[in-house]
Amino acid sequence: MLSADTVRIGPEEKIHLALVVWGLPREERTDERNAKRVASNANFRFTWKLYDEKQKLIGEMPGEGGPEGRIDWPERFVKFFPPLVLLGYYDVDKLPPEAKTAEISFSISARSQTGGDIMAGYTWKLDVPAAWRLGAGETWRGAQESIRPEEEIDPKKKKR
Repeated sequence: MLSADTVRIGPEEKIHLALVVWGLPREERTDERNAKRVASNANFRFTWKLYDEKQKLIGEMPGEGGPEGRIDWPERFVKFFPPLVLLGYYDVDKLPPEAKTAEISFSISARSQTGGDIMAGYTWKLDVPAAWRLGAGETWRGAQESIRPEEEIDPKKKKR
């Protein structure tokens, strides 16, 4: 994760997460007009777990798919840019006001040109900045309710 800040997209603010991934295998093709096309073939999955001030799970946002604004071949624009870098970003809806900490997990998988699997996982634990939270009267869009075991929601229940 290169940076995280809020940006205005149309009428609403979102959390903008800039992403840099280095080392993904790429596929290069030349089309009939002799134009070179480069693409990184990788699967991206992510999960945001949101906790309140007592570290009780209050929400989870799973998702998958590559980053937006994706640049698979940045060295074509900058002569000495490191090879095999992918640039992109995710724009995420703001979080509920009661979210105090977050655990953001990314897993990236790809297949090398020799047929081996490449797996990488990253987890960030952080305090949720006030700018990432919804204001008074705003609702968390797209939220769905599900039933979870009590020990998954509240870590103190496991210890008893």
